[in-house]
Amino acid sequence: MRAEYNGLRVDPCVSTAWDGFSVMRRFRGQVYRITAHNPQHVSKRVSRMVVDGNEIEGNLIPPGLTGLEHTVEVWLGK
Repeated sequence: MRAEYNGLRVDPCVSTAWDGFSVMRRFRGQVYRITAHNPQHVSKRVSRMVVDGNEIEGNLIPPGLTGLEHTVEVWLGK
């Protein structure tokens, strides 16, 4: 996870042995609780991302979401 001018980029690179992971990240005064799922056991590539119940395109969470805490679900895959 890295901060960028246009938002928070979710771009994990993990061991193919991992089923997934969870992390909490603070960004611009908000808290993001991120859970990554790795059902295909790949090392990288976000195939799907859901933020606060809404699927978004790509892997960039835009700034300015309503609320102070957010739930992010990420799926890695081909």
